Amino acid sequence: MLRRAALASLLILVACRTSLETEPDAPPRADAPAVDMVDAGPSATCIEAMSHSDLAFIEDKIFKPGCVFQSCHDGIGGGAGTLDLRASMSHAALVNVDARTDADASPPGTYKLVVPMQPTQSYLMFLIRHYTAQEMSPEAGQPAADVGFMPQDNTGALPPLCIEKREAIVRWIEAGAPPRT
Repeated sequence: MLRRAALASLLILVACRTSLETEPDAPPRADAPAVDMVDAGPSATCIEAMSHSDLAFIEDKIFKPGCVFQSCHDGIGGGAGTLDLRASMSHAALVNVDARTDADASPPGTYKLVVPMQPTQSYLMFLIRHYTAQEMSPEAGQPAADVGFMPQDNTGALPPLCIEKREAIVRWIEAGAPPRT
């Protein structure tokens, strides 16, 4: 009985310590003690994403904090930054819009960023690392050099989107990629 209580206390302590010290969706720090390496589970937004397939959620909870906030896709920047993922703008910027790929790997016009009802033909899903090149239809070539995979981060500190957020985007595409309501 005492052993069981001690084990339960230890598990609670480890879970609390991990959730207080580890930022959700953040990769473990290289200098972190072993207790910080415990997976605290998905963030609240990742859990919330499990019940969404709507563009309003995707724009507000995925694009805004990770893509627009970083000034990458606010419609103002040059190159790939001209892709406008702000609320009420992303639908026109994504759905049935040609993707920028490496011309040697995929000739221009081969892919659209989002093809309604076709997530494996939607280059966005390859760019956010949900599908491998081989899982795309047709097989995907590399993104243009100034585009890269998302989230783009020269330091390597930004983790990929959690699976729950990526699956919310897949569900939106499978539902026909409707506009924000």
